[in-house]
Amino acid sequence: MRPWLLVLLLAAACAGSRSVPHDETPERADTGRWDAGMRIVRTTDPSRTFGGAARPMQLTVWYPAMRTGAAPLTYGDYLCDLPNEGSAVQKADACSAGAKEFSDYATQLGVTPAAVASLLARPFLARRDAPPVNRRFPLVVLAVGRDESPVLHVPLAERLASDGFVVVSVPTVGVETRSMGFDAPSVDANARDVAFALDTAARWDDVDARRVTAIGYSFGAAAALLTAMHDSRVAAVISIDGVIGFSDRLALVRAAPRYDRTRRGFRLLQLNVAGEPRNDLSLIAELAARPKRVVSIAGAHHLDFTIFGAAAASVPGFHHQMRGTTEESQARAYRAMSDIVLQSLRGAAIHPAPGDVLKVIPIPEY
Repeated sequence: MRPWLLVLLLAAACAGSRSVPHDETPERADTGRWDAGMRIVRTTDPSRTFGGAARPMQLTVWYPAMRTGAAPLTYGDYLCDLPNEGSAVQKADACSAGAKEFSDYATQLGVTPAAVASLLARPFLARRDAPPVNRRFPLVVLAVGRDESPVLHVPLAERLASDGFVVVSVPTVGVETRSMGFDAPSVDANARDVAFALDTAARWDDVDARRVTAIGYSFGAAAALLTAMHDSRVAAVISIDGVIGFSDRLALVRAAPRYDRTRRGFRLLQLNVAGEPRNDLSLIAELAARPKRVVSIAGAHHLDFTIFGAAAASVPGFHHQMRGTTEESQARAYRAMSDIVLQSLRGAAIHPAPGDVLKVIPIPEY
């Protein structure tokens, strides 16, 4: 009997579903056993150039940490590292520049300035440079969307660190410029950045790199998949509404130098938005990876799987205005994604939150 490609439809906005209160982030109610630490590692990849010099690499790292009396990072603290991405020079006004860059982006999406200010002042979980726990933890490499920063995925990364994973992420940077193009060389550059982060993290004392999970959001899913195709240490790929399932991006992924659909040895989970017209499972179906699952989250928008969905649960008035979604639906979509990712990392069966509806539809592979 041929294997099955499971399509799981998670109805994240159905009647009777629980709401998430505004007095906590989605992670605070069920964080793991560990405190979380965060550190920035600035280095270079001498094997590649960027602007005539060695390619600058800024790695953001979350990890299980020893408890300290230090104050946790606010979201505004995280934004201090945003302007230094893709640059070998550290900017003197980085905090104000980072806050402005994020604030401009959020207000363009319809978030009020007051809600943005509230988010920036809000403490999160991790403490900067907290001493790591003296043991080894599984490694997660997190590849972010096109022209994006790891700061858009702070809540998810912190939650995974508190649950016993070391998470390392890099921004998406173009071949020779900060902006990333829609072409195969840019996809390859991003995949090589993720591979560099994996190789770097594998040498750390608190990392067990024998079985790595590569998570990719949006454009970063291509880098996550290509990393698994190139590195046998990657045992699983989790694509969060990733381009490996978008009809208008499949040719770009297939054209990448590291693409090899015959590569086995890793499992694949694709999360997407139910009913999105661009959803296309043909590339996923052709992969030799086993097993493969696709989880469709109803009532969601692409942005809900980032800080925008997480903040919708904790900051009154913080919600984007894209495609008619609501503050509650954005928070719910984020929570569904976060729960499913953590369950997958733990090796547990994927199940819905209380009150949600789960339908399992088996579809034969192509």
